[in-house]
Amino acid sequence: HLADELLGTIYLPKGRIFVKSPSSVGQDSAFTVIVAWMVHVRNKSSLFLNTDYSATDVPVPEGIGPVNGSIYLTN
Repeated sequence: HLADELLGTIYLPKGRIFVKSPSSVGQDSAFTVIVAWMVHVRNKSSLFLNTDYSATDVPVPEGIGPVNGSIYLTN
């Protein structure tokens, strides 16, 4: 697979992320946080955003993780 693991944070608040893969992306990651202006997932691609924060020693940004509140995608 091309990108089985996307571990950590991708921070592009004014940028775009394009996922155009013949296979899944990020499925083997403990967690992935994406902050971007726009996320494009195309051509039958699958983007996994896992939340198993305790499965890695990679630091989790403050305010991310098992906190109270709602998680959502916005447009």
